[in-house]
Amino acid sequence: MTTVLARDQINAIVIGEVSRARPNWGENMESWYLPNSKLKFDCTDELKFRSERLRSQDRIPMDVTIPRTFKSYRSGGDEVMDYILSVK
Repeated sequence: MTTVLARDQINAIVIGEVSRARPNWGENMESWYLPNSKLKFDCTDELKFRSERLRSQDRIPMDVTIPRTFKSYRSGGDEVMDYILSVK
């Protein structure tokens, strides 16, 4: 949520891997049980739009996509921080 708010309210630049977070989601979830199988499921009747700009997006888009590599992980590197420090 912080990413969405920073992006919409202060025009933050989002850098890193593709986000798995959704900018908009359902709220007021209620749990239900099917009477015969007793399977539980959640359902909502309300969808909150936290970002009108990202209304139709299913992920929070990156302004600069920088995927992580195993080589960097193994050596303790940080591609995102390297990028940020290289920008002047």
